[in-house]
Amino acid sequence: DAEQNAVRLTTAAVLLAALAICAWHAWPYLANGQLLDADSYTWLSHAQRLLDGQGWYDHRQPRANWPDGERQHSSRPFVLLLLAGATLLGPWLGKQPALFWTGAWLAPLLFLATALATGRLAGLTGGPGRAPLAVLLLACQFPALAYGLPGRADHHALIMLVFALSAIATLRMLRQPGRAGPAMQAGLLAGFGVWLSPEFLLALVGFLGLPVIAWAGDPDRRWRNGLLQSLGMLLALAVAIGVEYRPEAWLAVRYDRISVAHLAVAAVASAFWLLIGLTAPRGGAAAAGRQALGYRLIYAGLLGLLSVGGFALLFPGFFAGPVAGMDPRAKLILVDLVQETGGLLERGPLVLLLYLGGALLAAPVVAERLWRDRDHDRRLGWLLCGLLLLVYVPLSLFMLRFAPYAAIVAAAVLADGLVRLAQAGRRWLGASNWLAVWLPRAGAASVAGLALGLALFTGRSLAALPPCHQHLKALAEYLARQKAPDGGPLTIVAMADMGPELLYRTPHRVIATPSLSNQAGAIAMFEIFDAVDDVATRPILRDRGINAVLICRALPFNSPGRMDRRLYARLMYREVPFWLVPQPLPPELASLYEWFLVKPQWLGKASVRPPAARP
Repeated sequence: DAEQNAVRLTTAAVLLAALAICAWHAWPYLANGQLLDADSYTWLSHAQRLLDGQGWYDHRQPRANWPDGERQHSSRPFVLLLLAGATLLGPWLGKQPALFWTGAWLAPLLFLATALATGRLAGLTGGPGRAPLAVLLLACQFPALAYGLPGRADHHALIMLVFALSAIATLRMLRQPGRAGPAMQAGLLAGFGVWLSPEFLLALVGFLGLPVIAWAGDPDRRWRNGLLQSLGMLLALAVAIGVEYRPEAWLAVRYDRISVAHLAVAAVASAFWLLIGLTAPRGGAAAAGRQALGYRLIYAGLLGLLSVGGFALLFPGFFAGPVAGMDPRAKLILVDLVQETGGLLERGPLVLLLYLGGALLAAPVVAERLWRDRDHDRRLGWLLCGLLLLVYVPLSLFMLRFAPYAAIVAAAVLADGLVRLAQAGRRWLGASNWLAVWLPRAGAASVAGLALGLALFTGRSLAALPPCHQHLKALAEYLARQKAPDGGPLTIVAMADMGPELLYRTPHRVIATPSLSNQAGAIAMFEIFDAVDDVATRPILRDRGINAVLICRALPFNSPGRMDRRLYARLMYREVPFWLVPQPLPPELASLYEWFLVKPQWLGKASVRPPAARP
């Protein structure tokens, strides 16, 4: 017990030290009231609007994509965490500082919880003694640690935690086939994950697919598992829709956030298990033998294909993905230029190893354990790990935002591989040999050192804000004191990444934000900055009431055509068209930013569209 306590304390110390190193690098920005990415300000703005009295069911940011507003594509649970922290800290810090510091420290706390859950997952798959090593190995995974940085108020850290907990709940359910509680818990967690983000649907390949495979081998006891899991998921998603929308919007179909389309996934899964129970043979001689196992798998596969086909007829846009049919101009701004939506194949082998090295090492370990491990419960765990790696490793090659989920699985798998390697060395060297005693300790120390080294690398690389964002707070505070020629707020066209912080820190309006739900704003921004003929952009400026243009000299605009006569390039070269009036900036900002007011005469007397009505 004393040795185990020492291992736990050492593991906790290393993990906290890794996060402390990251916090050290982020602290200069945090102390200045800055977060580390644009999405963080988007989340704080969502929470701030609720604190300021915006209606619970109003999911629109009215000052983005002016005058239409931007429909929020994220869900409420992460916002509720931000509000809970702000409520607890508010009496001591004040409302807005409390919200900021909650956002700054929420991701590291969620990462700590995810690390503990990964340790538990390693114990369920490999056996006792794996948990401390799995916790440290998760800290060695760059994509997971990157989302746990202090200063990242982003829901990805919460999704990672729910992913790890769902894997644990799925394995607990399959190890207790006669009990309803674990099955309902697994379903509720899966539904909660989909509520957080529709991207969680990809994990259901493992969490809903594994019970089908388990049922094929043990139809009498496993059928109830699958049905109750699906019903638990159905319940969670029904509650989610009730929380997110007014009753009249419950049947509205949305693919970018929770809606009846996602509720239908759980309903189809429940119907699948009901049909299995009514039509598939169970018990007796029909349940025995490999031939019967194959028949059941074929039957379940055919029934699954019919279910998916029927679902596709009801919701034809469900499988298209968020970028299918996207305007190329919006795709350039919202996908191609965003790091986390980019792929790994074009970034070179070193970046590939940084993001997926652990998962690539874990894959052969999973294959070897599936081949050799004869323990039924552990084989189910290895099968779940294999299914999840099969989903997330290929996806990460094309969109690196999926790499953290492969990293969680890899940490649990590699912990078992290292423990078994140490056990093999001890058998080969003999239990009394000093090498057999010290080699495992040296290996654990190496993992701890790797975790600390990666924390140093991660802190330096991700806490170093680009120049435009380093000084955007000061610029926003300056612009917050400025007014439009008519005395009202500014309506600013700027690069999309600047939008969320401008919304958070000023009373002004913006056109573009880095959100897939704001494609119209991204297209309008593109049309203005890409324009060669200024007259062509005049209707956009009039229609949206744009009265200010903002550029950053360190933030390029990538046009598919020649840049030399595009408006953005002309402004960078200080070739200011006659309809823009340069505005002064403090000397410390003037070398990096420029902003202009649009002459009222250029806009003419055409009326601006009124703001969209709130739902």
